[in-house]
Amino acid sequence: MNRRASPGPARQSGRTCAMESLRSTGRKPGRKSKGDRKPTMVYLPREFAEQAAAIARRDNLPVTAIVTRAVALYLGEPAPIECEPQPLDDQTELPLTRAS
Repeated sequence: MNRRASPGPARQSGRTCAMESLRSTGRKPGRKSKGDRKPTMVYLPREFAEQAAAIARRDNLPVTAIVTRAVALYLGEPAPIECEPQPLDDQTELPLTRAS
């Protein structure tokens, strides 16, 4: 069932709306794919999970990347590039000398 007021593509300010352009290109919105992966649920002892989370915070990565890196290390394989530690933003906190 077509719920649109007009049969043509949706227009917004003279341009095709974002959803129409996505349909025409076949691309999905969101982050870029990290390649062929299989979802795996892992139950870790609480202390391992907490330590993995601490490493993830330190390296600015998701815990999944830490687990992937550990498995790669165990298998003697190189870890994917997205599992390498990520630098934090170069922005630093400005000193606050007085409240406004």
